[in-house]
Amino acid sequence: MSAIPAELIERPEWVNGEPGTKIPINAKTGGRADTTDPTTWATITAAQKRADRAGLKIGFVFSADDGLHGLDLDHCRDPETGWIEPWARAIVDAYPTYWEISTSGTGLHGIGRGTLPAGGHTKPMPNGGKIEMYDRRRYFIVTGDHLESTPEAIQDTQDALEALHSRTFPPAPPKPPTAPHSANTLEDNELIERMMLSANGFQIRALMDGSTDGHNGDDSAADLALCSHLMFWTGNDKARTDKLFRQSGLYRTKWERCDYREATLEKAMAAEVYTEPRKPAEPAAAKGTAQEPTPIRPAAETGTPDTFVVERQLSESANALRLARRHGETIRYCKAFGQWLLWDGTRWKLDDTGSVVELVKDVAASIYREAADAAAAYREDYAKWARRSHSLSVIKATATLAQSLPMVAIRPDDLDADPWLFNVLNGTINLKTGDHRPHDRANLITKVAPVRYDASATCPTFLRFLERIIPNTDTRRFLQRFAGCSLTGDTREDAMAILYGGGRNGKTIPRQRRGYTFRSHR
Repeated sequence: MSAIPAELIERPEWVNGEPGTKIPINAKTGGRADTTDPTTWATITAAQKRADRAGLKIGFVFSADDGLHGLDLDHCRDPETGWIEPWARAIVDAYPTYWEISTSGTGLHGIGRGTLPAGGHTKPMPNGGKIEMYDRRRYFIVTGDHLESTPEAIQDTQDALEALHSRTFPPAPPKPPTAPHSANTLEDNELIERMMLSANGFQIRALMDGSTDGHNGDDSAADLALCSHLMFWTGNDKARTDKLFRQSGLYRTKWERCDYREATLEKAMAAEVYTEPRKPAEPAAAKGTAQEPTPIRPAAETGTPDTFVVERQLSESANALRLARRHGETIRYCKAFGQWLLWDGTRWKLDDTGSVVELVKDVAASIYREAADAAAAYREDYAKWARRSHSLSVIKATATLAQSLPMVAIRPDDLDADPWLFNVLNGTINLKTGDHRPHDRANLITKVAPVRYDASATCPTFLRFLERIIPNTDTRRFLQRFAGCSLTGDTREDAMAILYGGGRNGKTIPRQRRGYTFRSHR
């Protein structure tokens, strides 16, 4: 640890990592850490202790507040000879800061001070190599294996970072100017309404609300995505795009940086833009009766990314998103099990009664309410889709499509991941700290013991029974420790208790009591 820069050591932004996986581990609990949640990070001392105890590595989390960034150069070094690929050597030489050798010995990590420019973050390099750049929501496994001839401390590298980023991710060729379009004649509120009803309306709404979930938490990528949509709808009107962006939840102090704002707006210029469709020619009205004009619908967007399925699109995919938005806090799907899980208030329980089907029916019913709120031109379409959504084929398709949504899908390893949490009817006990806290669906616990926890409870009869059948104090203490280890999911202790003796000497009662208390946790 002595070679790790002091600037990293001083920051409580450490997690553990297991070689071969990218899942961060909470050094304090042993459960899963979150690179966006500082409460799941720890000091380097805590991370090192868990690493030594469990055979893990230590990792540093980059955050928006620490002013640091990392460069990850993969498959660029020969672990036997130390030879470095020319493309990687050129980056190291032009990037005077702390560099270290990766765990595998085949890669390099550089850490500097500076903010990553908007744009690309990862790119393939010659001979199977790859470069990645991050300044938040990612973590590096830190080895302390300092690369010779590079600084031992972290340096200010903003200029070098911007130069490297510009060379690695050159800006796209300038796009030809686009003539003004009729979308510019719409008022802001009318334009926004049309955006929300378009084929990308759900994505636009999420970005306007400030969500970066569709871009892996990358603020800059989300900024660019929203500006791309706004450029399409405003006819490449930079001033109006800037004005609308400032009304979004993504707006923050960084947007006031002229270089960042202008670069993002320039990159977001759309090759194709929205044009307001013309009304079709109206046939002559019969017998002098005025005829209702054909409703005008927004044209489908083209040339913009479509990573989200529209909430207001009338399709099975949209219904799957509705299901996740309405009931996402209480449903999960594990592909490995081939089963849904439902939150029952105490734990995640396998859905063995088809309850998810009832939730899908609830989604279908909710579309009638959407129809009532929709613009007059679309109400009949919504009502028709609501009726169709009650069909067996749409119900099955909705449930199937929802299974892979990020807010719903889980893996077996996500379940019961913290070995120190013991779930009871009235809460969850942290066996390391003794804390008793309310049930939390985020722990993804699937088991619950059929007992209630009472910190003040005593058991004088049982203790007298143990003293009678096991007179030796040390033996009773071992039995207590053994029972305590049985509560956890930690399997590092290789121990087995053998209860022996003649009949009716007390072997069965302790085993039965433990079995009753622990039975759902086995």
